[in-house]
Amino acid sequence: MDNLADESVQQNDSDEIAITPYSGSKNPEVRGIERDARKVQRKTIEMVDKTNSNVNHKKRAEEAFMKALEDFNEKQDKLIQSAEEMVPKNCSKCSCVISNLRDKGCHKKTGVCFTCFTETEQHKVSVAKDEAKSKTLSQIANMDLSDYEEWLFGDEMGQRSLALIIAKLKREGYTYRPWQVSIGAAVCSLDNYNNTELIETRHSIERMPISKIISKMPEDTDGIKKVVETLKNAESFVSSKNVDDKNMYYLAGAGIVASIIPILLRNRG
Repeated sequence: MDNLADESVQQNDSDEIAITPYSGSKNPEVRGIERDARKVQRKTIEMVDKTNSNVNHKKRAEEAFMKALEDFNEKQDKLIQSAEEMVPKNCSKCSCVISNLRDKGCHKKTGVCFTCFTETEQHKVSVAKDEAKSKTLSQIANMDLSDYEEWLFGDEMGQRSLALIIAKLKREGYTYRPWQVSIGAAVCSLDNYNNTELIETRHSIERMPISKIISKMPEDTDGIKKVVETLKNAESFVSSKNVDDKNMYYLAGAGIVASIIPILLRNRG
């Protein structure tokens, strides 16, 4: 608009310059009209400039107001937030008032007080331990017999537990080799295993009726060797005879074996 005003002033000056040489040829009335026209034009330009200046001033004032309003709202939000932080909060689980720094820090991260948080974590740990224990006990129940025997009697306390079982058998008049008792007790314990810890399992097998342990014991290798030697001797004897007599000797060998087996069973208990 300022440029427009300058152009208008320049145009007026040029008009005056252009009109001046011919001023003598125009009558006073025409010249008066032209002067009035130029005055009106100048006033119009001045009015436009003033209006533009007022508009710009109002615009700047409005922008300043909006900026001040934004700053005010921002400060108010900070004040409200600060006031809310000063108000004591409650634990979402136990509804206790969050007062000390430990609870405040815990509440900020987890939404609960420190006591509730630790109780929850302890419960998680307890559940994890129970799951691990259950898995371990399940693996024990599925052990191979040799591994189970090693688990049951493999350390010093296990040897003591085995010695106690042997002593109970001797007290009742039974004489078995330690390896027989160990295998028999391991088989009996594995058959009756009920997801118990090692100490509880030993406690149970130590108090198991000896009849159940004896029923699970393997044969003595000496008795087995005697049976095998008897069969071999009978086979050698039969092979040295003619074909007609072999059937009779086979029946005799079978009778010998049948008579030996009850003896072994009686020695077994």
